[in-house]
Amino acid sequence: MRCPYYRHGSVQTCWPCAQEVIERPPTRRCAVCSHPLTDEHPSCGTWLCDGSRHFRAVHAIGLSRGTLYDVLLRYKRKHGWAPVLARLLVGWLDEHLAAGGQPWDLITAMPHAPAEHGRAYTPGHLILRLASDEDPGHPFDVGWPLPAIRKLRETPSMTGHPAIERERLAQEQLYPALDVADPARVAGKTVLVVDDFFTTGHSANMVARRLREAGADAVDNLVFARSLQPWSR
Repeated sequence: MRCPYYRHGSVQTCWPCAQEVIERPPTRRCAVCSHPLTDEHPSCGTWLCDGSRHFRAVHAIGLSRGTLYDVLLRYKRKHGWAPVLARLLVGWLDEHLAAGGQPWDLITAMPHAPAEHGRAYTPGHLILRLASDEDPGHPFDVGWPLPAIRKLRETPSMTGHPAIERERLAQEQLYPALDVADPARVAGKTVLVVDDFFTTGHSANMVARRLREAGADAVDNLVFARSLQPWSR
């Protein structure tokens, strides 16, 4: 599957098209983690919604299934979908601001170590660079030579582990590997961290913790796909 506009499309082309196939989060959703709520499950039940977290909220472009899920899995292995995902990011940000949503001072990416998991690219930062080309008016973190927050070494993958093990890996492996080289870049700022999937929130929490310790005023997350699985601690 390949979009015919993936090389030469635009935000105006890709964002409306994507909304025809992406399942957006419903209006009735958790204000913290964007998990869909129902009469049967009026509370999302995730550990991070009780206040014991370092980030403020999670925004989601879509739910983790169907075409969006397939595209993100492909992107984890090969970067061909990066231009389309960059346009979706810009489209969501434009929609958010047009609806009166709060702007952010800095938009950075979930950090990955260079060549982590055999990739010759860092997924989040590639999307941000292309998004900046689409619309440099947003405060994308494309600074040189280092991103605002970086990962110094590869850490074990979270995929396939239960929530309790993800929490341990995030605290013992991921958090010590994170670094804010220049705290002045985040001090006093509201920061948006862009990631592909949101599942348990443990990785996002450790990234937010490191940014807050470096002086960030507040940290939010924007994910392309929100898992439909509620998690307990």
